[in-house]
Amino acid sequence: MIPVYILGGLGTDERIFKYIDFSGFAVYYIKWVSPLKAETIQSYAKRITEQIHFQKPILIGVSFGGIMAVEVAKLIATEKVILISSAKTKHELPFYYHLAGILQFHKLLPARLLKYPNHFAYWLFGVKNRRDKDLLAAILRDTDKSFLIWAIGAIATWKN
Repeated sequence: MIPVYILGGLGTDERIFKYIDFSGFAVYYIKWVSPLKAETIQSYAKRITEQIHFQKPILIGVSFGGIMAVEVAKLIATEKVILISSAKTKHELPFYYHLAGILQFHKLLPARLLKYPNHFAYWLFGVKNRRDKDLLAAILRDTDKSFLIWAIGAIATWKN
């Protein structure tokens, strides 16, 4: 079986893949680990590669997971990298992400603004219907607050 490693995004995890048939593939979900103090995105990528136990896997990354899949692919040989609602380079990110990075907005952002469902979180994660809002709310409740703030900063300052 072909190994596939899935990296969920902020506001997503393996639950968003529950309706996808991965028959013929050995699917593994990368678990986010707590970031170290002042850890770079490259260092974080190196640490999560410890969860990858097969050579030349397929990486599937959603949103922030796609950014991390790009960083992981710089460190290990992969068969393929599939990005969903993500970016290959910093130039593909919306301009306001760069502006937020320059202003270090992520350091001022109260975690509760993203940790609990609200209009800002729905807009940021692009959810519109009730089912998706309920799923986002459940995932955000399960997401570590310090990881959330670190990841937003990592996206806003990503240099790829």
